[in-house]
Amino acid sequence: AARYYSAAISLLTSATERDDRFADAFRARLLLARADAHRKSGQFEFADADYVTAEQLTPGDPMIPFYRGIIAWQRGEQGEGIDLVREAMAEANDMVQDTMRRVLVDGKTFGGLLDLMDA
Repeated sequence: AARYYSAAISLLTSATERDDRFADAFRARLLLARADAHRKSGQFEFADADYVTAEQLTPGDPMIPFYRGIIAWQRGEQGEGIDLVREAMAEANDMVQDTMRRVLVDGKTFGGLLDLMDA
């Protein structure tokens, strides 16, 4: 899946101006989709890089630092993971916080992270 998102990002980049805000919104969505594909396949460095780039295009989206925190947790960087997830949850509205909690509950490897968040 990641390669298809890469192709779409390349096409979008070649067809639009560099500072096109409309195209940047699409680019950010594609980057987030590619980051999710990388994260789900265990390619954490690629995923994190895409999340960082997407965050530059769409600052203020609390799901981006949330997923970056999950990546840090999966890489064994528990302190950074906890900090990023807590920061994201503090910035998120109630509905987004519910989504974040569901991700933590549903993720088999995130149980310890959820326990620490509730502590």
